[in-house]
Amino acid sequence: MTVVAISSNVYSVFHNYQVNMILHLFPIPYSLRPTPCSLLPTPYS
Repeated sequence: MTVVAISSNVYSVFHNYQVNMILHLFPIPYSLRPTPCSLLPTPYS
C-alpha cells in the first residue's frame, strides 16, 4: 500500500511539474497553438 501510494504521489508531482513547465513554455492554449503532429500529437491536429 505505502509503496504504491508513494509511487503514485511521485508520479503525480512529476506529471504536474511537466504540465506546469509546458504551460510556462507555451502559455498559448493547445487549441489555438498550431503544432506539427510529430512534435505533439493532439486531438486538434
